[in-house]
Amino acid sequence: MPDSDVLTAPTHRVVVDHAGRYSVHPATRARPAGWHDAGFDGTEEACLDHVARTWSGPAPTPLRRHPAYRRPGRDTLVAVLRAHARQRPDDVACTVLGLRGEETEEATYADLDRRARTVAAALLRRAAPGDRALVALPTGVDFAAAFFGCLYAGIVAVPVPLPEPSRGFRRQLDRLRLLVEDAGPAVVLTTADFAGNAEADVLGDVERLAVAGLETALADDWRDPGVTPKTLAFLQYTSGSTSAPKGVVLTHHNIMENLAAVCGALRSADGFGVDTAPVQDFRFVSWLPLFHDMGLSQLLIPLFAGGRTVLMPPAAFLLRPALWLETISRYRAAVASGPDFAYGMCARKMKDEEVAALDLSSWKLALNGAEPVRWESLHAFTERFRAVGFDPSAHLPCYGMAEATVYLSGGRGAGEARVLDIDPEVLELSGRVTPARDGAGRRLVSCGRVPEHHDLRIVDPQTLRERPPEHLGEIWVSGDSIGLGYWQNPEASQERFGARLAGTDRTFLRTGDLGFLSGGELFVAGRADDLIIIDGRNHFPQDLEGTAADSHPALAGGKCAAFPDPDPDVPRVVLAVETRGDRRVLPAGEQPSAADEVTADEVTRAVVRRLVEDHHVGVSAVVLLRPGGLPRTTSGKIQRKLTRKLYGAGGLKTW
Repeated sequence: MPDSDVLTAPTHRVVVDHAGRYSVHPATRARPAGWHDAGFDGTEEACLDHVARTWSGPAPTPLRRHPAYRRPGRDTLVAVLRAHARQRPDDVACTVLGLRGEETEEATYADLDRRARTVAAALLRRAAPGDRALVALPTGVDFAAAFFGCLYAGIVAVPVPLPEPSRGFRRQLDRLRLLVEDAGPAVVLTTADFAGNAEADVLGDVERLAVAGLETALADDWRDPGVTPKTLAFLQYTSGSTSAPKGVVLTHHNIMENLAAVCGALRSADGFGVDTAPVQDFRFVSWLPLFHDMGLSQLLIPLFAGGRTVLMPPAAFLLRPALWLETISRYRAAVASGPDFAYGMCARKMKDEEVAALDLSSWKLALNGAEPVRWESLHAFTERFRAVGFDPSAHLPCYGMAEATVYLSGGRGAGEARVLDIDPEVLELSGRVTPARDGAGRRLVSCGRVPEHHDLRIVDPQTLRERPPEHLGEIWVSGDSIGLGYWQNPEASQERFGARLAGTDRTFLRTGDLGFLSGGELFVAGRADDLIIIDGRNHFPQDLEGTAADSHPALAGGKCAAFPDPDPDVPRVVLAVETRGDRRVLPAGEQPSAADEVTADEVTRAVVRRLVEDHHVGVSAVVLLRPGGLPRTTSGKIQRKLTRKLYGAGGLKTW
C-alpha cells in the first residue's frame, strides 16, 4: 500500500458537555465526567480546527489592551532625568531607609543629575561609549547615580548583586565571576569596601571604581556622548530560575516603551493615574533588590513620572515584613509592588497591634508579580488589612519578564481583579478551560490586559499554531518593549526571540510560560518546562506546592518545590518543603514533648494525604527542609531544577 494510503489511528477526539461547550481530549483516555463524544476524531490539530469551526457559544472576546503613557520629547532615560532636573530641581527624587526604617540618604532631582554626571565623567576617563560597566552596589543613592551615570556616558550598565558575607558569600562570588566572564565589563562600579576586598579578585583585571569617593566637581566635565533611543542602555541578567543567567540586551527605546506601558496600566478605581495625579502624590515604596528587573522598575517608574521613590534594603523586609507597610503608611505612598509571597507573609506574620497602627488608605495600586499570583494571597491580604484602609480594588496582578524589559500585562478596568474557577481535570487532560463544578476547581487570577503597542498570542508549543481563547498554550509576545536578544548568545536569542507562528513571517518572544486568554485578559498557568506529567495528566507544580504547604501548620507557606521522581519509571512526585522557623521536626522514634515540636511522620502523612485527595497524585517522598533550605534565585524565585538536582545528590538542608 502506498505511504499516502496508510491509515493512522486518531490520537484525539472532540467532546462536548451539556452546555454545548467543545473540548479536545486524548483518544486513549476516558472522557471527563459530564462530557460526551461529539462525533469527530483525528489529530489534535484537526480536532482543534473542528472545534474552532463548530463552536456555538458566545463569540470569543478579542485581546483587550490598555493605553500607554508617553511624554513628547523624552525618548531616553537621560532626557527624562535631565528634564526633571531642570523643571523640578529641588523635588525629592529618592529617599533611602536603613534596616529599622530610619532615613539614611535623600537626593533631589538636581542632586541625582549632578551625581550621574559625576559618575559619567569618571567612566569616560576609563572606558568608551558601548563598553560595559557592572553596577555592584547596595540599595541607595549611589546605585541610582551609578546606573544613570552609565546611561549618561553611553556605557552599558550591568546591574549585579553586591556579594554580602552574611548571605551565601561563596555562591554569590561564583555567580559574579560568571557575569564578569559573560558581560566583559571595562569597569566595576562598587563600594570602597568591596573594591579593596581580596575576594574581589573574581573581577580579574577589571578596574574597580568606588562611587562614593568620586569628587562631584567632575560633573562639570561631562559631555553628552550622543545617546539616542537606539543606544544600548543596560544588560538585564535573568534570575536563573530555569537556566543559567543570560543578559537581555535592552535599548533606551525598549525601556521608555515599557515605562510608558506600565504607567498606562497604573490607574486606580477612583481615577488615580500618572496623567491625573499631581507629581507630589506619585510616591512609591520598594524593598525589592535594584539589580532585579522588578526592583529596578521601582526606581525608574517614579523617576519617569517625576514622582518620588522610597527605597528600603531587601533585608529590612525579610527581617520584619511589617516595615514595608509601615513605610507605605508613613510616606502616604500610592504605589508599592511585591511578589506574591510578600503579600502572604504580611498577612500571616504581622501582629494585631502592628496592623492597627497602619493607615493604608493612600495605597492606590498594589502591584503583584515576579511569581505566580495566588488568589489565596490576595484574599488573605485584603481580609487582614481592609480595616486599616486597604482597598481590595488596589490589587493589580501583573505578568512580565526580563526579556520584555519587565512588564507585559496587568492593566484593567475599574473593580477587583478577575478570578476564574476552572475544572482542573479538563485542563490537565485537554488544555480546555471550562468552569469548575461544585466549586472544586483551580482558582486562577487574571493578569489583566496588554499595552496598546504590544501583541500577545497563545500558541501550541508543538505545532506553533495559535490556539483559540479558553485554550491553554504557550504565551508569545511581540512589541517595542521586547529586548534585542541575549548578550553574545545568538543561538539562544534566535530560539527565544525569533519564534514564528506557523504560516506567518511574524516573530515573537517565546516566554516559556503557559496560559490562556479569557474575556480578552491573560491568565498565567505556570512554566512550560516545570510541567509535571503523571499518567498522562498535566500538573502545574505551584498547584501541588500550594496544597502541600497548606497541609500542616508546621510547614511554611509558599516555600515548597514539586518535581517528578528522578526515576522515569516511577510516576510519582517529590515534594521538598520548608518548615516554619518556630517549629522543630523530630526524627522517627522520638515523640513531641513541647508545643513547637512535631514528628516528621506526622507532617509527611499530612502532605501525602492532601496530594492524593486533592490532585490524585502519588508521592515518592516528602523532604522536610530546615528554614531557608529551599534553593531560590537572587530575586526569590524557587529553583525547582536545582532542588531536584540537590535532592538526587543528597545536598538539601533537611532535618
